[in-house]
Amino acid sequence: MPAMEKTTINLPVKALLTASLLCLILIPNTKALAQYFPYEPAYNLAMFSVTKNVVERNIKKVYGIPDKSKPSAGNETTAKAASAKLNFTSSKEVHEKVLETLGRIAAKGDETKVKHHAEVLGKSSLLKDFDSLLRQYGFNSSNMADVFAAYTILSWQAITGTDAAKYKTGIEAFRQNMHSIMDNNEQLQKATNAEKQQLSETLSYLAMIFSFASQEQLKTKNEKALAVTREYIRRGVIRVSGIDLSQYELTNSGLRPKK
Repeated sequence: MPAMEKTTINLPVKALLTASLLCLILIPNTKALAQYFPYEPAYNLAMFSVTKNVVERNIKKVYGIPDKSKPSAGNETTAKAASAKLNFTSSKEVHEKVLETLGRIAAKGDETKVKHHAEVLGKSSLLKDFDSLLRQYGFNSSNMADVFAAYTILSWQAITGTDAAKYKTGIEAFRQNMHSIMDNNEQLQKATNAEKQQLSETLSYLAMIFSFASQEQLKTKNEKALAVTREYIRRGVIRVSGIDLSQYELTNSGLRPKK
């Protein structure tokens, strides 16, 4: 996907993004997680757990090396229209809940800082930037499967340092793979509008946070710090999806295990 170097972001927001990233993915276990998410923790939300289980169960089947005797995933999927089954309508109430959750991550349990961090993040243009980026690829930022696909691709880009935009056909193929996994899953179809929005917005913010964090490290030309940041992002994605993106490559056939 396109690099976001042209996007402007002020220093307080940059600081918040770095704090959010480090606090989130260094949490080692469920008990530690609870102290950072005392109120409706993001990763304890039923939808996060269900989505991860749904994706994990289908990784090998969908992302496996394709049979060379069959059409490639890229050729097979690009003609299909993505399903709208997991679309949602945004509400201000749910959006504020997402900001509060992320504010708590950044505050590291300090209740006096939660509101400030939530407000700073709320004043950023991250969701608009995410939506603008997705529109360039025909993705819908109000569709949970599209958001999950974009989150994964942007995270892969941040972890590997490879420009995903070189593989536009592969991005679409992966998008269709995510729809094939998620659209007809009974558990996901039971999700409420609020649950779909909360999970999708959280992933949207995380995708942008991961992207900006890796970009900031690239600018410093500190290879050691960049490697640490990429490792944090890798662990964070595993927590969400079960996918170790360092073991995958993006090609014009989609996201697939390295040979």
